Amino acid sequence: MPGLSGRFTMKVSPDVAGKLLSDPERLSSCLPGVSGCERQNERVVCRVRLDTAGIDSGYLTKLSGKMSIEGPLQGDAIGYRIQGRVAGASLNLSLSLQVSPSAEGSEVSWTAEIDFGLLGRMLGQERLLEVTEANVDKVIRCIGERLTSP
Repeated sequence: MPGLSGRFTMKVSPDVAGKLLSDPERLSSCLPGVSGCERQNERVVCRVRLDTAGIDSGYLTKLSGKMSIEGPLQGDAIGYRIQGRVAGASLNLSLSLQVSPSAEGSEVSWTAEIDFGLLGRMLGQERLLEVTEANVDKVIRCIGERLTSP
């Protein structure tokens, strides 16, 4: 399973950052291609439309599906389990966010483990990772700009 990791800062206290990052509905507003989210018990279920034009597969430029966001999960870090089906193939993601104080407010260290499943075999795992990394940059910018108050 491929993994990604990184760090970013939020100009809010660690307590506020923790609250903001523990709200899956609010966090989903920063995920590209995600819409129509609704809470269903312990999960948030969203429609997703992924732009795959950067993969240059020649025939697939958009993939649609449904994702289920479970979390925040218990533990030392803020954790999420994201599962769903896109274009008929399963997709799984585990996300962990660790918040600590910094001079600018809060530093968030994150890790993500991704299982592209059949999509990885069909479209190429490396190419999917490249598109994923570009989208991660957009998500981090959005969190830094939009998620700054409870």
